[in-house]
Amino acid sequence: MKRLLMFVFLTVLAIIDVRSQASPSVKDDFEFSEITFHSSKCNGTCPDISMSINSDGKISLLRILFNKKGQIDTVRSGGFKGTLSSEEFSKLIMTLRTVNWQKVEFPNVTCCDGAVVQILISVNGNYRKLKSMTPPAEVNGVVKYLTNLATTVQLPTYKGAMDFEESLD
Repeated sequence: MKRLLMFVFLTVLAIIDVRSQASPSVKDDFEFSEITFHSSKCNGTCPDISMSINSDGKISLLRILFNKKGQIDTVRSGGFKGTLSSEEFSKLIMTLRTVNWQKVEFPNVTCCDGAVVQILISVNGNYRKLKSMTPPAEVNGVVKYLTNLATTVQLPTYKGAMDFEESLD
């Protein structure tokens, strides 16, 4: 009986050890400070976006949206400032957590006719500046989310100057 209990105990310890080695635990901490997102217009209807969101959910947004090629949507375009709802801010954080921001790399592609995406992000005390027309698949969900947020969020109009860390131009 003692041998059986000892065998079970050692088996459980071995399983725990194997699991901890096979899948190291993901850090639960995700200390988000700020993200700035730029997406350039293209030779079509790609929106021209500059958006910054800080850890309090405060958002500054400049956007130029197009109804069709060369025709600006003057109703939905402009400058906006406000605060994200707690639900939207939670979606942002959940989306940002899907990327390993310390290791992700963007290819140096900024030519041709497509939107150039730039992400400036500060997470866990680390600052990254990433820019490409063809970001890696790992960040596709983030780019899609940020573009959708920037083109659909309802915020108060803001007529003053806005200072984003760096523009694409």
